[in-house]
Amino acid sequence: MNNEPLTFDIETLPTKDKQVIERIASTIRPPGNIKKKESIDAWMAENYELELKERIHETGMKGAYGSVACIAFAANEKIHSTTFDLDETQCIKSFYECI
Repeated sequence: MNNEPLTFDIETLPTKDKQVIERIASTIRPPGNIKKKESIDAWMAENYELELKERIHETGMKGAYGSVACIAFAANEKIHSTTFDLDETQCIKSFYECI
């Protein structure tokens, strides 16, 4: 690709690791200002699932937990991309081979 500028975008996915998800789930607590058991139970019933989904989603931006789904890049006035059919290792390897 010579000395042409390289622009790239990496699409990531959140973790699918059950142990990581279980660890995240075990840390979900209501805000500290909620003290009564019935209030804690109500908060958990109303907010637990959404909070868990949000925290799992955030792992997509954490290198230790998320994974690379696709890399698109532009170089030499052409747009290239790895495919979603590849696993993370193959996706990254394909990108490096292209550049």
